[in-house]
Amino acid sequence: MMQIDSAILATDKVICKNISRFDDSERGLLSQNILAQLRNFVEYIADKVYANGSELDPNNYALNVEALKHLQTRGDLRFLY
Repeated sequence: MMQIDSAILATDKVICKNISRFDDSERGLLSQNILAQLRNFVEYIADKVYANGSELDPNNYALNVEALKHLQTRGDLRFLY
């Protein structure tokens, strides 16, 4: 499995775990965790689109910036930007 796919799946698991634990006692903390992971999730999706099937490091900041700029040029995916 490619690194980007592993990163997407790991982030998905973290988001799902936080949603399943969601209750009134830790609502603020869980909301912050979910929002932070959603940002990572969107960046990983942008990386996957940008990579177009090739392997790349999902935690490379420079690549994340390039991938997000690439999303701006794609009308069908601009909403992710």
